[in-house]
Parts: sequence; structure tokens; C-alpha cells
Amino acid sequence: TKDAALNNRTIKRTIKRTIKRTINEIVLTAILEYPGISAPELMKSIHKGRTIITEALAQLRQEGLIEHRGSKKTGGYHPITREEVLP
Repeated sequence: TKDAALNNRTIKRTIKRTIKRTINEIVLTAILEYPGISAPELMKSIHKGRTIITEALAQLRQEGLIEHRGSKKTGGYHPITREEVLP
């Protein structure tokens, strides 16, 4: 029925959002614990692929929680502290 299909889509969307949020939290925790960690190091430590890590990093950057410092090859991700955000 239409109601069941709509309910199914809602459940799938909720699960997908919850998983993304959880992965973002895991990535942020890793960056807080290991400032300067690179994307490949995150992939290894969290056991997730490039796309998932890249999406999480993009979201965290967009939210103003992390930044990338250094070159693409040798740089890494750092948390943005309150002092860096507030004047």
C-alpha cells in the first residue's frame, strides 16, 4: 500500500541520516584525538572507504568544526577551536 511504501522510505531515510551522523561523529572524534590526521589514516583507523570519509570531512568542514592544514599530500585535518572561531 501507499502508506507502507511511504513508511518504508521514511525509515530508510532516517537510518541513512543516523548512520551519516554517527560516522561524522566518529571522524570528528578521531580528529580531536589525533590532530593532523590525514584522510588515508582516517580510512584505515575507521575502516571506511574514501567516499564515506570524504563526505564526512566535507560536512565537518562545512559546519566549521575542522580544517585542513598543509599540502594535499602531507597535510592533515585539525579541529577548529573556539578561540580560532571567536574574535
